[in-house]
Amino acid sequence: MIMLVLVFLALAPAAHSGPWPRPPGEQFMSVSLEAPHNADSLAQAFASVYYERGLKRDWTMGFDTGANGLGYSKAYIFLRRPVWQGRSARVALALGVGQQSTAAGVGYALRPELSWGRNLTMLQRSGWLTIDTSAAYVISTQTTVIKSETTIGLSLTPKAITFLQATAEKETGQPLRTMLTPSLAFQIRSNMHLVGAAVLSPDQRTKLKLGLWMTF
Repeated sequence: MIMLVLVFLALAPAAHSGPWPRPPGEQFMSVSLEAPHNADSLAQAFASVYYERGLKRDWTMGFDTGANGLGYSKAYIFLRRPVWQGRSARVALALGVGQQSTAAGVGYALRPELSWGRNLTMLQRSGWLTIDTSAAYVISTQTTVIKSETTIGLSLTPKAITFLQATAEKETGQPLRTMLTPSLAFQIRSNMHLVGAAVLSPDQRTKLKLGLWMTF
């Protein structure tokens, strides 16, 4: 049961393993595209690539990139390591270095992140709950982007996982943005999941999201 939960946690949404480290040598990659269902708004389509690799002593390294057709982009490399472990929960800290767009411009940025997560059981099925909070500071514009994501997931069958993610993001001088993303991941190969989702937000048109998770 515990090993099954850890597998689901390693495949957490947004391709993020949260506070659970990857085994040394294990690699994970997520490729996704989210776009409005309205063809007139395709410039808002957002493409992303996320990668993680497990290192020794519970360290995880990776990169997090994404861009849309309106000029927004981000690109970070990061290191993450658990700093606390309880009976069913863990906490990890991460530090990312890279570049990010903001309303004030593009610049080099530092992104510390705090992740908390625990396994749980709902409806006699294995699941997980994670909260990931980051604060990206863009040095040249002195802008901070604070982002928090809460994710709850549940295994439906040995090959199907459903999860719901609530996101809140606040940039210096800009209004709060919120999103709700219900998702379904289905295993299509032993090391690959196909992911479908809807991105719902009062701040933008509804987007449909399609992605692939791969472990190797």
